[in-house]
Amino acid sequence: MQLAALDVAKTRFFANVSHELRTPLTLTIGPLKDVRERVGADPQVKRWLDIAMRNSQRLLRLVNQILDVAKLEAGEMKLSPRAFDLSAMTRGITSAFMAVAEQRSIALTFTMPDAVPVVIDSDAFEKILTNLLSNAIKFTPAGGSIEIVLTHTAASVTLDVRDTGPGIPADRLAHVFERFYQVDESSSRTQPGTGIGLALVKELVDVQGGRVSVESSETGTTFSMTLPRGTFETSPATESVPANTPTFAASEADADATPEATIATDDSDADTARDDVPTLLIVDDSADLRAYVRDHFATEFRVIEGGDGGEGIMLAQRHLPDVVISDVMMPGTDGHALLSALRSSPETDFVPVILLTAQAEGGQRLAGLEGGADDYIVKPFEMRELEARVRNIIDRGAGFGRD
Repeated sequence: MQLAALDVAKTRFFANVSHELRTPLTLTIGPLKDVRERVGADPQVKRWLDIAMRNSQRLLRLVNQILDVAKLEAGEMKLSPRAFDLSAMTRGITSAFMAVAEQRSIALTFTMPDAVPVVIDSDAFEKILTNLLSNAIKFTPAGGSIEIVLTHTAASVTLDVRDTGPGIPADRLAHVFERFYQVDESSSRTQPGTGIGLALVKELVDVQGGRVSVESSETGTTFSMTLPRGTFETSPATESVPANTPTFAASEADADATPEATIATDDSDADTARDDVPTLLIVDDSADLRAYVRDHFATEFRVIEGGDGGEGIMLAQRHLPDVVISDVMMPGTDGHALLSALRSSPETDFVPVILLTAQAEGGQRLAGLEGGADDYIVKPFEMRELEARVRNIIDRGAGFGRD
């Protein structure tokens, strides 16, 4: 019981930390992409930026894995089975690993039927196969091989991932799907691991009513996963995972934020600004995030800033911005309260609001949209996507120029 409680506490801790990482990841990946697009022809600079981008994306994947494990544990993982061709998806995912396999001199092949129609959660399957392939590449030395084999019956599909790595000792096979367990810390592994990927694989398989197993010898390891094919006539739109532990609370507040100095445009500028320039209100407790967003919109918008929801409400009531971009989790008044206040007042109920959040769960997104948000974007986000969504709102006439 004590070990189980410790495992739960450890998972919640990492989940909370992962939520906190989403804002700094936005401020790492976004500027790196901007610089990568604007850098000159210096190949060394581009190489450094590519390295930084790859490792930032790797960190983001780790964050997402931790949050998925926490959602499964808290019973908050929602399944959305849909009909699709599993062969086509498996080929696509495997093909994405071809380049890294070639770089490591690993032969990556797949064997599967032309088409395997299924009704399963495609997002969960993608995470399962991605983790199994990543694990195989970690343990397969140069000159080795990885084979993906997909078979099926009328009721189920089976996916085998076979590698020619050094194998897993027999006394450790029983532990490979345990959270935070790492089979090998020696130099025989090509990359360090976290002990999260395979645990996530098992939990995603279990929650879909499937099974996953592993066999290993000195000549290689095979992970085998079997899932039900689903029912095509009456497949459910959504299934909920039974809750077995209390949900955890996570804060997105930036500990280094300084909400006091929050308004970038003073009152005199706001009152005398040209009427033909749309106004954008940015509300976030991270001064760095506000500055990053402001830099991308300042040439086309009159930008004002608020450091929390209360200040954002005051600024929205005073300036009636054409678009509000607001974080969700902030100290004091959060983004949902800001949205509710704006929608409940006839003076501001028409102001378009885009919510930014580190909470990637579908339920959180749905809550924001049902609360009246015009859009909902998960951190870390693509700045070009945010720019496009703001412009779409402006072009629709939902804000700027409305009487």
